[in-house]
Amino acid sequence: AFLPWAGTLYPAPNGYIDDALFIGEPDWDSYGGERLRLGYQFEYLINDNWSIRHNLRHDDLEGHLASMYANFWEVDAAGNGYVDATGTPATNGEYLNRTWYITRTDSKVLNTDLLLEGKLNAGTVEHTLLLGIDAMRFEDNQRTADGAATPLNVFDPVYGGFPKPSVALGAGTPLETDQTGFMLQDQARFDDRWIVVAGLRRDHVTVGIEGAANDDIDDTVTTRRLGLVYLAGNGWAPYLSYSESFETISGFDSNGNLFEPKQGEQVEAGVKWSPDNGAITATAAVYSLKETNRPVFDIDDPDPTDAFSQIQAGEVEVDGIELDVSADLQSWSLLASYTYTDAKIVKGDPGDPSVGKQLSSIPERSASLWAVHTFSNHSLQAGGGVRYVGETRDGTDLIRTPANTVFDAMIAYDLGTWRYALNVNNLFDEEYIAICLTRGDCWFGTRREIVASANYHF
Repeated sequence: AFLPWAGTLYPAPNGYIDDALFIGEPDWDSYGGERLRLGYQFEYLINDNWSIRHNLRHDDLEGHLASMYANFWEVDAAGNGYVDATGTPATNGEYLNRTWYITRTDSKVLNTDLLLEGKLNAGTVEHTLLLGIDAMRFEDNQRTADGAATPLNVFDPVYGGFPKPSVALGAGTPLETDQTGFMLQDQARFDDRWIVVAGLRRDHVTVGIEGAANDDIDDTVTTRRLGLVYLAGNGWAPYLSYSESFETISGFDSNGNLFEPKQGEQVEAGVKWSPDNGAITATAAVYSLKETNRPVFDIDDPDPTDAFSQIQAGEVEVDGIELDVSADLQSWSLLASYTYTDAKIVKGDPGDPSVGKQLSSIPERSASLWAVHTFSNHSLQAGGGVRYVGETRDGTDLIRTPANTVFDAMIAYDLGTWRYALNVNNLFDEEYIAICLTRGDCWFGTRREIVASANYHF
């Protein structure tokens, strides 16, 4: 639910909102749809060194959504903006005004690719070549409607006072996206120590409104990839890589313009270590990436009633460190990870308060630890872990959401072809706030989740 700062991160005039609050109307709030998927996978071995693969998949989707969200933009951090039962601002009010919205989505996606793979030797150098073409066609039409609903007492909710509106959705704005890509890659290994991967990709994409005379977006981009690994012995393998990306985004920003394709480039250096027995694997990596046209929440949305509005950032720069260790030590399996992420918008519109600030909802630090013990009969396993997500910010560094730590647990039992398991996420049912944004809203984190499963292995 989109809930205001006051009542979640900060106290409202009447305290804090229960994180179990349902902001919609149970009688008609719904989300669902249907998907029809058809496709095939084909592979032919030409000889011992060459093979060809062809894949095709078609998806036809129909989705529907009817719900509400609280008008969080009417409430400030002090709680001014809470209303009475009629929706009128009131001192120490207990109600929030709501907006209803209905969405119908019709989408069709066709993906296909043709890949030729071959292995050949040139002297002492072993080559694995990959040559391919892929294509995608995406047709998408979202029809929406929204309007004012009755206020809800968020401290003592009573439902049923607002009937489902009768709405005739319009024709919408059907979008068509076509993308074709050609790629060539060579993985070369020489002297039994060096591995080099080099690749080129050429993409052409058009995005436009169905039936329009011209495409609004018509781009052709070449992206490159280069990687180098040195097999140093004793399980050590330092590496260096450079890669570029190109990704189409379907939809409109908060100003009604089609999203431009997202582009990026990344440099990464690291080292992997795994001794000959493979019982331990450790990786350390540092990276720096830049992206243009990354969608972000629009904090200056010309229509504040649209909680889903986004704009595209001028340029985003992300620098990070990643550490991972996994180990299988007799009856114990261990996993540990740590990440540091410095993610900022470095170029944007003049006066944009988000420029130079940490991207919203991305923590600088996060870590996890997981351990599983296999008992002597090899049938029973039990384990537990902890996940830490550091402080997150709102995109302008004005609002900071505290860090959270949750614990997980599992137990499993194998009986030959059957495996029974019980997994519990957020074991101690910790209540926490996951994200708060500059535009005025916060979201609660997921409470305890228990999943029981039975699997049969053929």
